[in-house]
Amino acid sequence: MNHDRRKVLGLGAATMLAGTVTAAAQTAPAPRVRRDIATARGQTDLSIYAQAVALLKGLPASDPRNWTNIEGIHQRNCPHQNWYLLPWHRECLRMMENIIRSFSIPGAASFAMPYWNWTRAPTFPAAFLQAGPLFDATRLVGPGNAVPAELVAPAAMDRVYAPLGFEAFGTSRPTGQNSLATSWTRVFGVQGPLEATPHNGVHNWIGGNMRNTLVSPRDPIFWLHHCNIDRIWVSWSRLGRSNPSDPLWRNMVFRGLVRPTGAAYATVVRNIAVTAYDRYDRPPAAASTALATMASLERQPRPDRPARTIRAGNTRAANLGQPLSISVGLAGQASDRTRVRLLDIPMPMEDNAPFVRVFMNLPDATADTPPEGPHYLGTVSFFGGGHAMHGSNAAFELSGTPVDGANATIQLVPLSLGQAGTQPAAIMPAAVELDLY
Repeated sequence: MNHDRRKVLGLGAATMLAGTVTAAAQTAPAPRVRRDIATARGQTDLSIYAQAVALLKGLPASDPRNWTNIEGIHQRNCPHQNWYLLPWHRECLRMMENIIRSFSIPGAASFAMPYWNWTRAPTFPAAFLQAGPLFDATRLVGPGNAVPAELVAPAAMDRVYAPLGFEAFGTSRPTGQNSLATSWTRVFGVQGPLEATPHNGVHNWIGGNMRNTLVSPRDPIFWLHHCNIDRIWVSWSRLGRSNPSDPLWRNMVFRGLVRPTGAAYATVVRNIAVTAYDRYDRPPAAASTALATMASLERQPRPDRPARTIRAGNTRAANLGQPLSISVGLAGQASDRTRVRLLDIPMPMEDNAPFVRVFMNLPDATADTPPEGPHYLGTVSFFGGGHAMHGSNAAFELSGTPVDGANATIQLVPLSLGQAGTQPAAIMPAAVELDLY
């Protein structure tokens, strides 16, 4: 690259950078559009991104925009397992885009982060396996490896898109939240299908740095993965769904972000901008039959049967090759709509944490039982690797199956990610809750 690194990157050139930002603010910027890396224009954006990653990695450690320092922003501030996951990472993506737009790379002035649509193209992108700025030697994936279908295929995405409420779609508010103190951004809620399945699953399947909450942005694929997660949030919203109106969500302030000048800034959730994408998975006219059916069940009112919650404790563990079945006594209470919560699961600390298939009323389920059919609720995964930095326990919520009043059973079937590593951890929820509507 023919760049004068001192002019383009040095904080001593803050005047030049500030001038660039000011000039851009004087004219209405063109809407940024994030593109699929499978398209020609997406490949152009990927090339700009690769050049920018090389520049960011070459910045001195004293520069707040240094690649490792940007990773540190995630370490210190990132929310996971609560309802701030999506807006925080949306702003983090825009922060990175704005920094890249300030570089003197051809085409960078209008740069938007490309995304990896692992539903349409589940094979790990070849560009990230070649020597260069996009390569990460810690990954456990190689050429031709594809994300497991149960994490990202259309049937899995139907389960992601089905919930009508934000907290059931993404993740719930932090348990017990009663203020806007920043500390609440690091308290767990209950994970919905978007975080539990494709978000966590892809992180863990890639392995290495991506499996570790602390350092996952060190891997350049992180930004394209989260760009796709954000696109899914936009697609879900386009189905007529709404973000939370609760001030505890809208008024939370995110601090510790970095401008292209290197200056720190803060923003509030309600002001975080939405970015356009070149493709949406689920525009309303193209929703699948399965999605329409699940959404119809979500909408059905039950004024004559208010929701009831039945809880069953548990002291046994599911292990690789040893599924677990948990019985929930219904005492004759029937319902054609249920929701299942797996609560207080100690976070697996092994680097090869399993993913877990969840079935309902299928007591003979094993690792050979296919992840499909009316008894299959979904597959959940854990994100944290050897550093469960946000707490010790995880919780998940999934749409359940109808129950006829007899005992309901929930089956947990752990599976290895199919990669070399330590024995996958035991999975032991402290309790299962079943909502009846």
